[in-house]
Amino acid sequence: MAKRLLLIAPVFFGYYKNIMEEARSLGFEVDYLCDAPSDSNVSKAFGRINKKFIQLSTNRYFSNEIKPLIGKNQYDYVLLIGGMTFALTEKMMEEIRKSQTNAKFMMYQWDSEKNLPYSTKIHKYFDELYTFDRIDSISMDKYKFLPLFYNHIYETIGKTKKNTYKYDCMYVGTAHPQKYYDINRMARGLKSVMPNQFIYHYMPSVLKYVYQKDKSTLFRKAK
Repeated sequence: MAKRLLLIAPVFFGYYKNIMEEARSLGFEVDYLCDAPSDSNVSKAFGRINKKFIQLSTNRYFSNEIKPLIGKNQYDYVLLIGGMTFALTEKMMEEIRKSQTNAKFMMYQWDSEKNLPYSTKIHKYFDELYTFDRIDSISMDKYKFLPLFYNHIYETIGKTKKNTYKYDCMYVGTAHPQKYYDINRMARGLKSVMPNQFIYHYMPSVLKYVYQKDKSTLFRKAK
């Protein structure tokens, strides 16, 4: 009989689908729950600023979708991918844990603990804690170090050979204030040896952009 896995993860570039596919290839039956009530940019922006802003919709989501699923199914494993959009409360995680008495609970944090302040409140509901942050894994014994996975489609990239290149260097990433500042400083420093640069700072919503402009001095000149 196939083992059952409940995956709770953000909708982040479709990575949850890759994780589900890989688990199914290993013989698991997999159910998926989003880690937030909505995947809209506005909802995610409000949730990152303060999760209380989306508490009503989170409560409805838990009552209408999560509770019915965990009420009718028993899982062997519950895997939570902990990211910035996670909106479930400590009480909700406690209820999920109590409903799955035979399941092994695992949490994998996709950021450092300092960027996920909610995480420490729900650690007690998990049997194993993983992080992709090397410093956290060294400084805190509770974490096991696990580097990020990659999609198999990336395997083909290195096999493609080109004789000419349009850019000397490229960066694409989310515009967290410190990262935004550091990347731009590096790009300026490399300009003399890498003049052709493609630098793209991604911001999920205008609301998040305005919030960061007001909150961080490192982001004041961002356009």
